Amino acid sequence: MNLKVKLRLKEILYEKNMTQAQLSQLTGITQPKISELVNMKRTTIKIDTLNTIITALEITDVDRVFKIVDEDDWFSGE
Repeated sequence: MNLKVKLRLKEILYEKNMTQAQLSQLTGITQPKISELVNMKRTTIKIDTLNTIITALEITDVDRVFKIVDEDDWFSGE
């Protein structure tokens, strides 16, 4: 078993009925960068970027942001 940390940004945007473009406007982070984060195309994220996103989305529980998944489930809806 090979575990990875998954950013749950896609699920959070869906739950908040928010688009990537709207998040980009709220945060000042470019939409292509948001897209890379949503689609798990980035393997790193700066703490400042994460803080900006969390603040914009009004998230207070870190468990909402990350999920630990098996590498086999990396791109699934898990």
